[in-house]
Amino acid sequence: LNSDEQVLEAVKEQEVLRSIVPPFKGWSGKTVFRLENGQVWEQRRRGNYVHTSGSTEVRITKNFMGFYRMELLESGKSVQVQRLK
Repeated sequence: LNSDEQVLEAVKEQEVLRSIVPPFKGWSGKTVFRLENGQVWEQRRRGNYVHTSGSTEVRITKNFMGFYRMELLESGKSVQVQRLK
């Protein structure tokens, strides 16, 4: 891989853009999120959010400490997550 390809690969590892498989009503405690690509993520920290309607598209990013955060793109709400599968 050349340096540009290495950068693109690193970015892909740092960010996932997908939709949550319905039904999705938000999160509360240990919520498990199933994504359209087959990945399964679990809420890692406390927090509640009620999702009533609209898009379920999320962005999952990895921070410099190695932890993941899932952001619901439509509302901007986010939650700490860990990958199960």
